[in-house]
Amino acid sequence: MHEVLAVARASLPPSPSRDEILADAVVDQIIEHENPKSVFRPSMLVDLDYGRPMEVEAIVGGVLRRAKAKGVQTPKLDLIYA
Repeated sequence: MHEVLAVARASLPPSPSRDEILADAVVDQIIEHENPKSVFRPSMLVDLDYGRPMEVEAIVGGVLRRAKAKGVQTPKLDLIYA
């Protein structure tokens, strides 16, 4: 999510640094406090569970194309996409 956020920031007009700090804090809170008992399953994981093709292109491909156009490094998303 941090890489997606970096691509989104690079794609929009500059914003106050306070907003960027708050956005990072929100992402960190979500990652840190992920509930292991949650019934939520990301759609790509559900596709894997049911043996369906994962929507990698639709979910990750567009972000990677935008990242490349904006010069944003996305090593984790690159790995997922590969």
